[in-house]
Formats: sequence, C-alpha cells, structure tokens
Amino acid sequence: MSIKTILVPAGGSESDRSIFEAALAAAAPFGAHLDFYHVVVDACEAAENTPHAGFAMGAGLVNTLTELRTEEQGRLSAARDQVEVFCRQHGIAMREKPQDCNAVSANWCEESGDSRSLFMRRARCSDLIVMGRSHRRNHLPENLLERLLLESGRPILLAPAEATRTLNGTVMVCWKECRETVHAVIAAMPLLQQASRVFIVNVAGGGDDGIAAADRVARQMLWHGIHPATCHVESGGRSIAATLSSAARELGAGLMVMGAYSRSPMSELVFGGCTQSFLHAADRPILLAH
Repeated sequence: MSIKTILVPAGGSESDRSIFEAALAAAAPFGAHLDFYHVVVDACEAAENTPHAGFAMGAGLVNTLTELRTEEQGRLSAARDQVEVFCRQHGIAMREKPQDCNAVSANWCEESGDSRSLFMRRARCSDLIVMGRSHRRNHLPENLLERLLLESGRPILLAPAEATRTLNGTVMVCWKECRETVHAVIAAMPLLQQASRVFIVNVAGGGDDGIAAADRVARQMLWHGIHPATCHVESGGRSIAATLSSAARELGAGLMVMGAYSRSPMSELVFGGCTQSFLHAADRPILLAH
C-alpha cells in the first residue's frame, strides 16, 4: 500500500505555498506524483460564487463579468508561475508518465468548465487530495472542500496555514467506533507506517466501548509493522474538537487522522460538530476521509 498520485489544486493565491509544501511532505516518502491542477472558472460561474456580484445589472453586469475574466487570467498566470518556481526550488521534475525512479515528480494541468464536476472527476483518479483552509474562494464554490470530502471517495489532507516540512514524525489517530474513522485509518496506513510515533486517541464517554475498540485497532496495526500507543482522554466539558486539539498539542502530533462527518453533514452544519470545527480552524495537517 502506498500513495502514488496526489491532486494539488493551484489557485494562484498566497495560500498555495502551504498547500504545495503539505503535498510534497506527503509525496516525499513514496516518490509520489504531484498533479498540480487549475480550473479556469467561467465568468458566469465566478459571478455566482462571488459575494454581491449577482446584484449587478446592465452595464454594471458587463463590467463585472469583464473584471472577473481578467481576474481569472491573472490567477491562472500566477498559479503557473508558483508551480514552476516551487518545482524548480525543490528539484521536482515535470513528467506526464511514470519512470523507473523513486523521485517525486509533477505535472501541470489546466481546464475550463464547471469547477465542481471537473474537480470531482480529477479527484476520483487520485490517491490523495491536498486542500487548504483558505477563506478566499478564488471564484470556486464555497462548499467545494465539503463536496469533495463527501462525494469523491478519496481522502483529503487538509493543509495548515504554516508550511509543513514532514508528516512522518508523530501521527495522532482520532479514534471513534464508526466506518468513517476506519476509512481514514486505511487511507492513512502508508503514512502511519512511515511515522516515528503513532498514538490512537479515544475521547472517553459513555462506557469503555471506545477504549476497547482503540486497543483492538492498536493490536491490529502491529501486523502492519506499526507499534501505536493508545491514549484515553476525558473531555472535561469541552467539545470533542477542543479535546482532540489539546491532545494533539500535548503529544506533539505533526499529523492528525480522523473520520469526517460521522454525523450527517446537515446536522453538523446546523448544530456544529467535530468535522466542521477542523475544516475551519486547525493548526496542523489533518487527513480526513468519509
């Protein structure tokens, strides 16, 4: 089991650098291929995804669409330049097909059309997707990250704002007895096998079922050459997300692994939840799977 193809959206904004660094950290142990991808958003779709642009009419609408097209071309040019500079700085060769070597490689692809369907199609042909938490939409749908997480069938590595140099130090698995967590652990297995330390953290509450399950998972990982330690923490009245964040800081985790949307997405949006908390604010890389 390995990670060989990584989808890396290149939006042409300042936040791209941290996304690129996280993608390289994931790719380096496996000599994986970085698929840098940019969607040129049509002006009409860009207007739909831009606050207040939809209120423009007449000459104002024409001017708005012209400005959006100009912004898109600037974003495309910036994305190309950033990928070129990043690959040159890190000695990453540009290739379209695999070769008999174990070095990280990359390619550049740009497409025009419906951004949601294009990203979904590209994502489903990747082993891993690396996304950022940027609050700038870059004319893309506001819920693109959530839709990819729910519908692509692929794990997503959520990059923090700060650059990530390595993912093979301490990894913390956020254990909950549900299929989403199982999917996340399976997706993260190559990274877990590379890690220097692995912790399986269960937030206690309502009996010892979670504790027993975490211990069972730890014993199963031994067969994969992983020797994890289990930690059972009390929330102390805090939210699950706050409890897990605190545990990650105490353990010095450079990567968190967790299942996403074990409750329904609508329930999370209305009432809040662990997934939404980490999607919008977290200080370290998180590998998520639904």
